[in-house]
Amino acid sequence: MTNPPTTAGVYQVIATVNDATYCGSVTGVFDLVRRPLNVFCHDAVRGYGDPDPVFTYTLSNFAPGENEAQLTVLPWVVP
Repeated sequence: MTNPPTTAGVYQVIATVNDATYCGSVTGVFDLVRRPLNVFCHDAVRGYGDPDPVFTYTLSNFAPGENEAQLTVLPWVVP
């Protein structure tokens, strides 16, 4: 592969075989889709008249070797 994909998108793929028994090539399209990121909001409790607690969350389903540091926009949690 001369230029492996680094982002989601549609890529043309060409496979070629050339040996003593077989030879030929085939062209196809490879559609790489974005990986969904899961957001789990933690439970919070607030008594009547009390200020809002700190709302927290956990992110999961990152690609191997990636984490929250690669996000350009972080989720925000509002009451």
